[in-house]
Amino acid sequence: MKELQGKIALVTGSSRGIGKAIALKLASQGVHLVINYLRKKSEAEKTANAIRESGVRCLVVKANVADDVSIVRMFDEIEQEYLDMAKQLGLGQAELFPKDTVAQAQADEEEKRKPTETAPGIGEGEGTLFTDESKQTDIDDAA
Repeated sequence: MKELQGKIALVTGSSRGIGKAIALKLASQGVHLVINYLRKKSEAEKTANAIRESGVRCLVVKANVADDVSIVRMFDEIEQEYLDMAKQLGLGQAELFPKDTVAQAQADEEEKRKPTETAPGIGEGEGTLFTDESKQTDIDDAA
């Protein structure tokens, strides 16, 4: 995985468990990391210290990935930490942190949840089919 060396990875929930294992593996491949946690700061710091021992940079950020504002704040912190490194690599701010990424993800999610078809005679919001496969309902089966 030499192609990952020098890259920056955000691993959510990486203070412990599977996320920690993934973060440690990436660090062993020369990837600089962002450790995201919500509740266990001490665990996140332990993970970060282990990562730094691999000779890569590591930022610890508390953020709730289910909250849009928290995500934006997290990326602001990441940008502050790693922008200097990006400049050294000849990357501009736009290449490292495209500002429309979160907005586009939100728009994509909203688009997936828009109703695509409503059964005749049923009020708005009832009997609606959604494009998100996990939410689809077959109107014939629901009746």
